[in-house]
Amino acid sequence: MSSIAIIITIVVVLGILVCYAFISQTVQNKKEQRARFKTALITRARNFKHILEGFPAGFLPNELKLLVQKSLVEIFGQLTELEPTNEEYANQLQLMTQEMAAAQRQDPNQVTSQLDNPQIIKEAKNCLEELFKFVFHLEGRGRVGKSQADSYRNSIKQLVVQLSVDSYIISGRHAHAAGKARLSLHHYNQALKIMKRENNAGQFNSKISSIEPLIGELTIMAAAEDERAANAQPTEAAEGESENEAWKAIKDESNNSWRKKQVYD
Repeated sequence: MSSIAIIITIVVVLGILVCYAFISQTVQNKKEQRARFKTALITRARNFKHILEGFPAGFLPNELKLLVQKSLVEIFGQLTELEPTNEEYANQLQLMTQEMAAAQRQDPNQVTSQLDNPQIIKEAKNCLEELFKFVFHLEGRGRVGKSQADSYRNSIKQLVVQLSVDSYIISGRHAHAAGKARLSLHHYNQALKIMKRENNAGQFNSKISSIEPLIGELTIMAAAEDERAANAQPTEAAEGESENEAWKAIKDESNNSWRKKQVYD
């Protein structure tokens, strides 16, 4: 075989190897990209299902509930396309589609239920934070318009305000039951401050009316509590002085005994 033929053969072989490496790398990149996409979808599905399940029934407004359900339908639709033989994805897609259809038939003006557990309130706030970020994500990708995104954000904000108010009222109730009038008054005043600031549509009128007389009672109780504490201070101070004097006397007596011992030694 001539040198030219050898060179051509080498070039051809190298070309085949390069093509094979390129194709293999492309296939590998697509597999990795597909795996990352699947992982992202599964993570997003888990977060959204946590949002739906993290709220008690009736807490999430229908508008936000439909937003989360619609997103889940899209996610499980994409997962089903990636893995058509996976029955779990197909079942979840069917379930979410049915739940979204049921939510669409519900009254859009339903009254939002209140939460009375501090731990549930904390979890609900975390879920709302995730949902708030997701709305910005949808708006940034052009999936929803600004007016619709603003509507979602306003609904989320109203829920966060309600949770803050409920949290202060619960803390105020517990402090009141424990006989801590000043602390209870602080929590109720914080709740009242938020409600008056955010009461543009009058949604807090009934709560404000019910809480203001209680704040008046707690103000009187807190004043009496402060007076008792002030009257108790001199006694406590005198007791402290007596204790210090007694301790000083003990030290002096001990020192004198030591000195006497030294003298008599």
